[in-house]
Amino acid sequence: MTQFKDKASKQETVWSGLLVYPVLQAADILIYKADTVPVGEDQVQHIELTREIARRFNHLFGETFPEPQALLNPEAPRVPGIDGKAKMSKSLGNTIGLLEPEERIWQKIQHLPDDPQRIRLSDPGDPERTVVFTYLSYFAPRSWWRPLRRSTGRRGWGRMW
Repeated sequence: MTQFKDKASKQETVWSGLLVYPVLQAADILIYKADTVPVGEDQVQHIELTREIARRFNHLFGETFPEPQALLNPEAPRVPGIDGKAKMSKSLGNTIGLLEPEERIWQKIQHLPDDPQRIRLSDPGDPERTVVFTYLSYFAPRSWWRPLRRSTGRRGWGRMW
């Protein structure tokens, strides 16, 4: 699995959690007999492992689990973290939790990185290079964020709304 290779190459030792996590994730999916699982493109390999485990279990013990299919959102293939450097990951501490208090979420949103090409206040901004517009494009209706995107390049630093 590519995620294992990537994470293992950055560590001196490999913890058992890194080895068993994909199997635990497969168990979570199979226990609910899910036939479709919404995932990001980086999680497709975990769904393939889950399918293999389901096939093997069904072969040994009879038809018990469906082979789940990955449901990918082409509009949101990979959600970037709030640091703007990597995908959103609890282990990297760059997440926004759905159940976090509203004030904590707003604190995180207010510190999202801006367009790195925009150095001076007079420089035009490109919303396509900001994390906040990436999030808006994933979760807000287009009718809401498209007009905002057109006007934001003319605003000052930190002036989104």
